Amino acid sequence: EKLQPFKKKYTFTFTDPASTSGYAVPRFFMHKAGIKPEDIFKKIGYIGAHDAGQLAVKHKILDFAACWDKTYEDMIRDGKIDTNSNMLIWISDEIPESPIAYRRDLPKDVLELLKDAFVKMPENLARIQGTPYKGYRLISEEEFKIVVEIKQVLDSL
Repeated sequence: EKLQPFKKKYTFTFTDPASTSGYAVPRFFMHKAGIKPEDIFKKIGYIGAHDAGQLAVKHKILDFAACWDKTYEDMIRDGKIDTNSNMLIWISDEIPESPIAYRRDLPKDVLELLKDAFVKMPENLARIQGTPYKGYRLISEEEFKIVVEIKQVLDSL
């Protein structure tokens, strides 16, 4: 209802249909809020990369772009965008990121060795591997339920 004055006036891009932060999470929460992006925005699409979406907003090619918060923060830090051209209007709750899954039929000793190796991985090694994370931690299935719910909702759309 609050969006009615803006209906079909602005453009919006998701990052990629396979992106958690650039598509799945914002699409899921839009759905939960009763927002159908195709009914609200003049044009919606996929830009392919988080930084490309932010640059398109900066250069006024697009009005809104979903983005991974780490990319946004990096681009601000590196001077590629600023908070005058690219303002955050919504941030999701924390969700589990970059999980490492395993088969349930793996031998327990193998599983314990792998869990131990990831949890104790030195901070600098995690960064060398190309991740922005400081390391890994174990999570419960309960913590991961939101990801399952997001998948179920998106599959139903």
